[in-house]
Amino acid sequence: MVTSRAPELADVDAAAAAVARMRRAEADAGRTGGARDGGVEADAARGVALLRDAARGQTPVWVTVVGPSGAADRRRLAPLRVQGGHVVARDLERGSDLTIALHRIAAVDPIA
Repeated sequence: MVTSRAPELADVDAAAAAVARMRRAEADAGRTGGARDGGVEADAARGVALLRDAARGQTPVWVTVVGPSGAADRRRLAPLRVQGGHVVARDLERGSDLTIALHRIAAVDPIA
């Protein structure tokens, strides 16, 4: 007998929202011949810029990381450096340093 755990509703909703954003960006890029302002590439560049600014200013940020299973995890991080397609940061809740590939980061938000 094979059993599997049902996906969390929030995980399914987050994945559906991410797919919808990617499809919209893909459709917009097809109409304009490339990325537009506010598209996926602009969001990624903004996220990297926020991470670099936070590392320089030693200020924490909220980072949403998407794991291999597609589950999103929001963490309060203090970025130490951004280089080579990765960010090295201190997880302020867990008290440990971690390295995250930039392609795994879905969102970066300043902590208000």
